[in-house]
This record gives sequence, structure tokens and C-alpha cells, in this order.
Amino acid sequence: MSRTVLIVGASVRAFAHSAIRAGFQPVAIDLFADWDLRSACEAHQVDPSTYPAALEGLSSTLPKAPWCYTGAIENHPDLIDRIARDRPLWGNPGEIVRRVRDPFSLATALRHASLPAIDVSRNARGLPADGSWLVKRVRSAGGAHIRPFDGHAPEPVEGIEYLQRRVIGPSGSAVFVGTSAGSARLIGVTRQWIGHDDAAFGYLGSVGPVRVPRQVRDQLRQIGAVLTGEFGLRGLFGVDFVLRNGLAWPVEVNPRPTASVEVLEWATGWSAIQDHADAFGAELSAEGHGTCSVRPHTKVGKLVVFAPLEGRVPDAIRWRGGNPRSGRLPRLADLPMPGTSFQTGQPVLTLLIAASSAASCRTRLIRRLIQWRARLRSWGEGFEPTSTATELG
Repeated sequence: MSRTVLIVGASVRAFAHSAIRAGFQPVAIDLFADWDLRSACEAHQVDPSTYPAALEGLSSTLPKAPWCYTGAIENHPDLIDRIARDRPLWGNPGEIVRRVRDPFSLATALRHASLPAIDVSRNARGLPADGSWLVKRVRSAGGAHIRPFDGHAPEPVEGIEYLQRRVIGPSGSAVFVGTSAGSARLIGVTRQWIGHDDAAFGYLGSVGPVRVPRQVRDQLRQIGAVLTGEFGLRGLFGVDFVLRNGLAWPVEVNPRPTASVEVLEWATGWSAIQDHADAFGAELSAEGHGTCSVRPHTKVGKLVVFAPLEGRVPDAIRWRGGNPRSGRLPRLADLPMPGTSFQTGQPVLTLLIAASSAASCRTRLIRRLIQWRARLRSWGEGFEPTSTATELG
């Protein structure tokens, strides 16, 4: 039986590497087609000016294998259904995505189950203009396009934006697998780092797995059960939440593999894509080892490096590592091709690290972040020599 799988999204490197470790043969489509994706499998890059519309046409030219999606394809449920007409979908169809991504439907379902639900509103009338409410887009990803409501901003546009009460506390993400039997299995929890120069609420990175109090873990399991029971979610999905007063307050649901999946894979040796495929009746046992060679009980952290200014990756750069078949945690990931231009605030690459504690992961990642921001500045200012090859990894 063929083990080819098509993976589509804005950035699919992490899930494609998971597929390779499990013995699948991924074909990838995303916005970047970075070096470590191209080096590992067949990869196709979509021009940002044609994204996401071009995904349908490009996918139709590729082998008629099952397909799955990563972020932020959940913002385009019609596209999901169109691609699914042509090939089996290992993921949630458009109808389920529309319902679970509706903040009002989500809040109603949680309240009916006596679970914490953050207040949401379709308009700003009568709401305090003191930053205690946030204006958010219905279609969003990575914490982009979120702003405090301060009374000066225009009211949200019906069907495009909404308001959500701001809950302050540590940000986390719970990863689940929804099974074909309609149950949900909690895989693990990560701590999220939020906020960078160009997006105060934007996703910056994750560390995990982290322990949460038993009552919070029980509550997260109940949330997972509601999402599979009420909305029909299957396969990998994530719940972003804020921890406050001993309760996990769900912020949003991502009905597909999330950024935290990679962290949990490396920290535990779990094979994400195998569980995901099983949820859709793939009945394919792993032919690869599927695991990652990180010591048990280790914490793994990842941090996205955003460009501090406009620049260009030197043509002479030669990246090292990035081979998912090695089973070794790479220090760098999402590596741009030599000669790639980047804009201020654009994600350039990802840092990964394993350490004995979450605090150690954070400290060491920040140290490396400072070094990489300095390097990106030198690339932007033209100081990096490009006449000789420079190896980084």
C-alpha cells in the first residue's frame, strides 16, 4: 500500500518531518519550501500573491494520495472541501471547521458542559474601552491581527471580527487526538511564549511538555470530549488556553496539527502523524522508527526568529543538519534557501533545544535568539561576507 501523503499549509516542514520519521513519503506544498523541507522530500512553493487560491490547482497535479493540512488552512474551509473532492482527507472537513472556529458556537458548547468559556461579543456597544476586551479576526492564525479595544478603534466588522474578553495569565496549548470512535486523547500540554516586535499577541514559541494541576488536566480532558462529541473533531487538534485562578480558559481551537505537536514529539518520542492517520482509518503501521532520540523526561523548546529589519540570506550560506531520518533534534529548522529575501517582522527560521527544565530551555533559547537577531541585522545591513561559504547548523 502506498505511503505517500500530501501535506498542505502555510508552513508544513515540522509535520512533513514527522511523516518521514514514521516511514511515510510526504509531498509538501507551502509558502516557503525551505531548505530543510526540500532536502527531505518533494516540496512545492506557492507564491504569497496566489495563496491560498493556488493550492487547489497545484494539489490537483500531484499524486492522488491522502492529504492533510496544517495552519492556517482552517481559515479556508471551502478550499478544504474542494481539495477533498479529489483525494481522501486526513483532517476535519469544512463543515466541522466552520463550527469549531466560530467563537460563539464554541463558547455556547463549553457553557452547556459547565466548562469555562470566555465572553465574546459581536459589537463594541456598551463595552469598556480600557483594554479589557480584545478585537480579533474570525480568520486568523498565530495570534496575528489582535488588538486591545480602546474605544478609538472602529467597531468590529460583522462576520470578520469579534470581541473577546481579555483573560490574563500564562498561555498554554493542549494537544489532542480525536479518535474514529468519537473520543479525545490528551497527548500533552505546552507553555506558549506570546508577543514579539510586530505582534503583541503573536506566537513566538513553545516549551513542553509541562505539568499542570490535576484539576486543570481533568478539565482539559473534558474540553477535548466536548470538542469531539459536539463538533466531531478527529485527528490532531489543539486548544490554546489561558491559565487563571486554577482554570484553563480556552481562547481558540485549532482543528489541525499545531506548532506544539513538534515539541511533544521530540520530548516524548511520540509519532504524531501515525496517530493522526489512524484516526482516519489509514490502517498503515509505521515502517520508520517514528521516534526522536531525546532522553526521557527532557523538555524541548522552540522559538521563532523574526527579522529585525529587511535583508537577504547570503548566497554562500550552507546549512548543516535538518535530516529528519537521523532522529536527532536539529538546532535550527525552517531554514530559508540561500539568497532568500526577508522583510522586517517576517519569520526567518526556528530555534530548537532540549534541556532538563522549561526554564533552562527558555534561557538558552533567548541567548541564541539574541545572537541570531544580530546575525540577521548584519545580513540586512550587508555586513555578512558572501564570497566564501559559511556553514551554519
